[in-house]
Amino acid sequence: MHALVVVPTYNERHNLPDLVSQLLAVDASLDVFVVDDGSPDGTGELAAELARRTSRVAVLHREGKQGLGTAYVAGFRHALDSGCDAVVQMDADLSHRPQDLPRVLAAAASADVVVGGAVGEAVGDAVGVLVGEAVAVGVAAGPVTLNVAARSFHVSSPAQPGP
Repeated sequence: MHALVVVPTYNERHNLPDLVSQLLAVDASLDVFVVDDGSPDGTGELAAELARRTSRVAVLHREGKQGLGTAYVAGFRHALDSGCDAVVQMDADLSHRPQDLPRVLAAAASADVVVGGAVGEAVGDAVGVLVGEAVAVGVAAGPVTLNVAARSFHVSSPAQPGP
């Protein structure tokens, strides 16, 4: 499965090299698409340098701070235009763990949407993936019941099978 990780940036110069390095090490089928909103700290220039080093990194330079939502939309459009099998969204601040991507992508092989997140003290971290035709929700730990489009899904971690 060819996946594209969309990473919106604004003043993330210090985090971007580590994040991109970790993402590229996760899986050879992952590419990274940085959407930079004219970061005054030089994040866009650094992203361009990373893109010059490998064809697995690309960057979109946008004029001024246009917002996170529009950055993701631009990244998703790029993914659709490039024929990716999956689109992953991740924050550039290293709050999402690249090492969790293999599990998220494995779940995405049979789902439209996969939401990965921590259950417990670190609630709030999430990784989203859009693919296929069915809907699945995966979590990092513990059973969770979610309502999605008026359908209830019970989700369990592999260590805790659901009912």
